[in-house]
Formats: sequence, structure tokens, C-alpha cells
Amino acid sequence: MRSNGSRARYAIGAFIYATLSETSSSIRVSGPSQIRNGHLKFDLTGISWSFSTATLRVYCISGCSTTGFAARAVTDSTWGESSITYASAPAFSSSIAGSSGALVVGWNTVDVASIVSGGAGGLTSLVLTTTGSQVNLSSREGSFQPELVIVLGGP
Repeated sequence: MRSNGSRARYAIGAFIYATLSETSSSIRVSGPSQIRNGHLKFDLTGISWSFSTATLRVYCISGCSTTGFAARAVTDSTWGESSITYASAPAFSSSIAGSSGALVVGWNTVDVASIVSGGAGGLTSLVLTTTGSQVNLSSREGSFQPELVIVLGGP
């Protein structure tokens, strides 16, 4: 946590389901010819707040393109990293909560405040989807773990 006056910044690591293997160093997101969605779960238990921003930070390894990805809320956070499959993955919202826009090799961010506000104080899950070709993002097991960055307090 970093502090900036009355504001505090939390960077929370994710529990991640990498589509092909729970021990993969990357999250593969692709569609529509071979749909792969990346599920992420953040534990916000014990944190009560009024936040000003909530941003997902992910590191694009390869396949970075102008297509980018969409972040959507997942309705059920009881899934497990080692047990989730494409067939058993929980339903997710058809509404896009945030979109990355064009991706670059390196860190990319997307505003996920609307997802986080719904799960404040507990487990929060989201899914990354795309309509483009495969994008490879660093996973929890990779060199650049995804983070949920929450800034507490007013602007």
C-alpha cells in the first residue's frame, strides 16, 4: 500500500484461471474462432472503503493488438483456480464494464470500478474477453502478475 495524503493506494494480487492450465505463466484470451476467456479473482475481504478509482493492470506478453480486451463482471466467485474449466466457468455479464483499447507489449490498464463496487469487502471476480485473435497476458505464475489497483478516498 502507498499513501498519498488522505488517499491510500492498494495493489491487490489476483487468483487467476489461465485457460489452458492453472500453472501457466500466461492468460490466453481469444475469440471468436477459438474462444478463450481469462478469469481473475481478487480477495478484498477486510477492506472497507470509499474508493475513487479501481484499475486492473495486466502485462501483455504477445499478441498485443489494436483489438484489446473487455472486462466483465462474473456473477459467482466460488470457482477454484485448479478446478475451473471452460464448461464449468461461472456466467459473466453481457455488459462490458471496461475496455482496454489497443494493447502494447508491457503494462496495460482498464477501469473496473463498476465491477469492484459490486464486490466491495469480499471476493470479486471478473473475466477478460476479446473478439480478436489471441492475446497472451502474464498470469500470477508469470513475471508480471496482474494487479487490481484501488485508490481509497476522494479525488
